Amino acid sequence: MVKMRRKGQAALEYLMNYWWALLIIIIIGVLVWRFLIGGVPTTPTWLPFQITKVPVTALSIFDNATAYVSLENREGTTINLTYFEISLPGGCVINSTTALPKEIPRGNSYTFTLTNSTPCSLTAGSSVTANFTMKYIVNGVPSVPTDQKTVQIQRSI
Repeated sequence: MVKMRRKGQAALEYLMNYWWALLIIIIIGVLVWRFLIGGVPTTPTWLPFQITKVPVTALSIFDNATAYVSLENREGTTINLTYFEISLPGGCVINSTTALPKEIPRGNSYTFTLTNSTPCSLTAGSSVTANFTMKYIVNGVPSVPTDQKTVQIQRSI
């Protein structure tokens, strides 16, 4: 007759008594992997127009002080875009548009042109820091987010 060994029972008793310690070790291991070893991807150096609910997805500024702007509505409901302005160094402000106000449904994009009635000295190929200001209304509540981005001035067509 073969004598039965009780290794399985001992292992099971160990797990039943110390399951909480093993769980803590597993949780700590996951946290170390996620936050210290690289389990979290790095954020990009430039998120499209740090305003994440209504980001600028495309932007072109030309040397004749005309800008083409494309926005995407990620707000979760329809927004009413009432104003958009780009301020450039040297006092150049591009904000004149007949395309606003405009209702943008949730998940849709909207592209419009901004012009400047006063002359600006913009040189094609130069990089400038553009400061953005927009005004939109969501469910009757106004929002005025601002941000900035470095862009390269393009030659006008």
